Amino acid sequence: MSGTDLLLVVAVSAAIAAGVGFIAWLLLRRFAWAPIVVHLVTVVVAAVASVVGGVLVATQAMYLSDHDAQIALAIAVTSGVVAILTASILGAEIARAARVLRSAAEDLGRGVPVESRPVPIGEFRAVLDELAASDARIRAAREEVERQEQARRELVTRVAHDL
Repeated sequence: MSGTDLLLVVAVSAAIAAGVGFIAWLLLRRFAWAPIVVHLVTVVVAAVASVVGGVLVATQAMYLSDHDAQIALAIAVTSGVVAILTASILGAEIARAARVLRSAAEDLGRGVPVESRPVPIGEFRAVLDELAASDARIRAAREEVERQEQARRELVTRVAHDL
């Protein structure tokens, strides 16, 4: 394969990957409300589709026999399907961690104590720890307001009594 042919294969493969990436980006923006697992699987599908597109271009440029091209495509597609299934399974754990955060945020809004608990993802754990710390600060502020209100009532009662 000459340098020009290689450059052409690389350029076409890059164009396919960029096109697939752009379509995935549009889908993710359009379905921003979708669960995190959908987002993760979309990212993996885009990556797999980019690779399969590149393999298709390479097999055509290399003038492989139909048999060899079919084998290369079968390997790429099989690997892609396994990658998508793996992303779905692993994404479920990320989704569970996200639900823990959502539950903690709901608890904070309802005034239910938020406790830090183990979450398997570092960033999510940090957010949960911050929610728990915010809950502690809010509770301390409420107690201070109640203490000041009680002091104000006592002052008004004493002033009224003295008058």
